[in-house]
Amino acid sequence: MRVAAVPSIAHEMLPSAISRFAARYPGIQLHVEDGTAAYIHDRVRSGAIDFGIAGEPAAQPELSFTPLIADVMCVVVHAGHALFKQRLIEWSDLSGYRVIGNGTMRSLPAKRTRSGGRAG
Repeated sequence: MRVAAVPSIAHEMLPSAISRFAARYPGIQLHVEDGTAAYIHDRVRSGAIDFGIAGEPAAQPELSFTPLIADVMCVVVHAGHALFKQRLIEWSDLSGYRVIGNGTMRSLPAKRTRSGGRAG
């Protein structure tokens, strides 16, 4: 079996899952790799891996997506920032601010802000 996962899952959850899997199915060889969500989507599409654990692909009808877990996205600001004391921040609260993110941001649903721009 060939599987790939995004680094956070590969590091935090996969080791114990692999241990349980290997104990239950000792005859099955497992190949594991990690990479970005886009890399994993490409590897599944090409048949290089059997399945992947990554964010939902945007508009890729040839891939099937089944949610496994929900993740929390956090906004990090310094103590003097206007959003610092807010416990809950909506996408619309980010309107007017420059948002710096990583490749994971592409897998989030596009949300419209009050100014009509996109956050994330």
